[in-house]
Amino acid sequence: MPDFSVLIPHNPGDPHRDRVCDWNRRRWETHCPQAEVLVGGVDSSPPNRSANRNLLAAQATTDLLVFADADCTARIRDLGRAVEMARANPVLVKFRRAAWVLEEETLRVLGTDPAGVLGFDPEGLAVRKGQLMGFFYILSREVFDRIGRWDERFVGWGEEDIAFTLAAQTLAGMEIIQAPAYHLWHPRNKAAGAEHNKQSESFRANKALCRRYEAASGKPAAMRKLIRTCP
Repeated sequence: MPDFSVLIPHNPGDPHRDRVCDWNRRRWETHCPQAEVLVGGVDSSPPNRSANRNLLAAQATTDLLVFADADCTARIRDLGRAVEMARANPVLVKFRRAAWVLEEETLRVLGTDPAGVLGFDPEGLAVRKGQLMGFFYILSREVFDRIGRWDERFVGWGEEDIAFTLAAQTLAGMEIIQAPAYHLWHPRNKAAGAEHNKQSESFRANKALCRRYEAASGKPAAMRKLIRTCP
C-alpha cells in the first residue's frame, strides 16, 4: 500500500499547463515511489479547483494527503520533511515562502529530465516574503475531515487557497517547514471575462466569500458554522 498520496488537481486543455503538470507528475512518480500520484479534476466550466481537490481526496487510498498544485514543485527532501511533520502532528503543514520561477527559467527546467536533481538559476527566481497560502497542503485525512474539505463555492480562479489555510489554522493548527516551494511560470489571461481578471464576477464572488473566512479566522465556532453552509 502507498505511504502517502500526492494529489494534483488539473483540468487539461492548455498545452503549456498540460506540459507543466506532466513534468511534475513524472517528477513525483520518479522521486516518490512510496507515494500514489493522482491527477484529475471535475469537468466544469469555469474550473472548480476545490471540487477537483475533494474528488482526488476521495480517490486517495492513504491517510496522508499532499495537495500539490499542478504548476508548483518543491525539493524532494523538503517534501519528505513536510510529510513526516504532518504524520507526527495533527496540523496542516505548509512551505514557508514562494519562489516564482520566471518564464525563461521555467522553459529551461521543463526541458530537463524530471528524474534529475531540481536546480534553478537564482537569476530566474523571484522570491516573495510573507506567509505562503497556496501551492502545497500536507495533512492527514483526520485533519482534512476536521477542516471539512475544500469549499466548492469557490468557482474559477482565486481565494480558495487562502480560505482553506485560514480554516486549517483555526480548526487544526498549522506548522511551517522552513523551505521554499516553487511556482513554474504559465501565461496569465487578464482580459475581460478571462481567468485572471480580478474584476470578473466569479473572482469578486470568491473574494467576498474569502472575506467571510477572514472574519471567522481564529474563531472555531464561527469557522465551523461557515463551513457547514457549504453545499
